Amino acid sequence: MAPETHEPLNPLYLKIAGIITCATAVGVVLLGFFIAQVAPGAFYPVLGGGVVALCVGAGLLLAGRAAAHHAARRSSTPGA
Repeated sequence: MAPETHEPLNPLYLKIAGIITCATAVGVVLLGFFIAQVAPGAFYPVLGGGVVALCVGAGLLLAGRAAAHHAARRSSTPGA
């Protein structure tokens, strides 16, 4: 068990994770196009997986932006 730390979350980590996840989603969508050449019925399920991954990546990017905004706002507030 790791000790609990009370350091604020670094928004950069969320943004990096979001970029990696979005890139993976694009790769999964491309995979769907290639798989459709061999098994046409598999296109839409694979495309759906890519869209889900894209939504997760977008959520991570938004979370990183919100965390950065919150940290900037907190640091500019007197007495925080």
